Amino acid sequence: MFKPGDYAYDKTKNERVQIIAANEAWGVVSYKVYNPSDNSVYKLTEGELVSVPVESNRNESYLRYVALLSKVKNETSGGILSKLSSGIIPLPHQLYVLNRAISDNNIRYILADEVGLGKTIEAGLIIKELKARGLVRRVLVVCPTGLVTQWSSEMREKFGETFNVILPDEYATIRKITDSDDVYSRFDLVISPMDSIKPLERRVGWTEERIEKYNEERIYSIINSGWDLIAIDEAHRVAGSSGEVARHKLGGLLAAASQYLLLLTATPHNGKTEPFLRLIRLVDEKAFPNEKAIVKEQVAPYVIRTEKRDAIDNNGNRLFKNRTPKTLSLTWDERHSMQRELYERVTEYVSENYNKAMRNRGKNMWLIFLLIMMQRLVSSSTSAIRESMERRIRVLEQQDIQVRVMTDDEFAEMELEMNMDSECQDN
Repeated sequence: MFKPGDYAYDKTKNERVQIIAANEAWGVVSYKVYNPSDNSVYKLTEGELVSVPVESNRNESYLRYVALLSKVKNETSGGILSKLSSGIIPLPHQLYVLNRAISDNNIRYILADEVGLGKTIEAGLIIKELKARGLVRRVLVVCPTGLVTQWSSEMREKFGETFNVILPDEYATIRKITDSDDVYSRFDLVISPMDSIKPLERRVGWTEERIEKYNEERIYSIINSGWDLIAIDEAHRVAGSSGEVARHKLGGLLAAASQYLLLLTATPHNGKTEPFLRLIRLVDEKAFPNEKAIVKEQVAPYVIRTEKRDAIDNNGNRLFKNRTPKTLSLTWDERHSMQRELYERVTEYVSENYNKAMRNRGKNMWLIFLLIMMQRLVSSSTSAIRESMERRIRVLEQQDIQVRVMTDDEFAEMELEMNMDSECQDN
């Protein structure tokens, strides 16, 4: 006979119950029991109860723990926990990236899909899933200035996540409003332009003390803000032309500042092993001690890449058709004679300097890109190429002054970005 406080199994429900009271009348024993699974109290006869084995006699907290653990395992075994937003229906290759990323506890990857396959969406899916699992709360996105708006709108519209954009000219204002020097720790979800937080080594007219103060306020405050996940878009930029450039230093600081890291780039490898080694060592430095470690089998676990020729929609149809190049002959009208002369002169200038630059391609790669940009501008916009050429003249005129305080890499980077920014604005 059970006593009040004992535990038994209800054979009718196959559940564990606790005896509240025992009654005996005319030789028939009945019990009032409490069932913790549904918080109910009811009566059972002696024949409807069976003793709890000693090895199974656990307290209620333990049972709840086992039940919750089973529920979690059941949910995670099904794959994705996060609910997909109504603003997006992921494509098969995007779901592959998500499942591949969350298949391992060490979430540090290079997302290297070709242009147009939605690397931003893939990063958003991963962020959303990790938040649903309670693994991340504070997320930092670092991207070129021109992509800040795109990141902000896509995270909000497609994933319902509102990121706070912190621009360089807003830093002092935010610090004043929040009455805190630790600006970045005030927000859990942040997007910041890449060049606004890279460490400065020198700047025209700045003293070493001012540079040190700038770095302390902007760079190290963001690095020490306790991020759970950091995503770097156009990550090939932080590979740098050498291990000492400012962007590569920024990449190294960010890579070490978070357990989870996503590097987004459509061009992780430009044909040279050294820049790729610097990039992939941000993901796992120990796995890639030197260039000999850059082999397919060693790299594969860290890089997720889909090519356009392999991308399909949710019906199994190819997303992109095969390209069939054709050569078309164009003629100039007489009324376009001046534009034709401009085109031919710019082409001559580009061709002459391109050939010179190709003789020392390793050192002059930045100039080659600049010349290609000029050729594109003259083909698309007369006003754009005019502004570009005028800017080129001003830069060359000031070069003697600037070169005294700037390295070759910094000068080349500045000139190239000025032209690239111009084209983006005109398009």
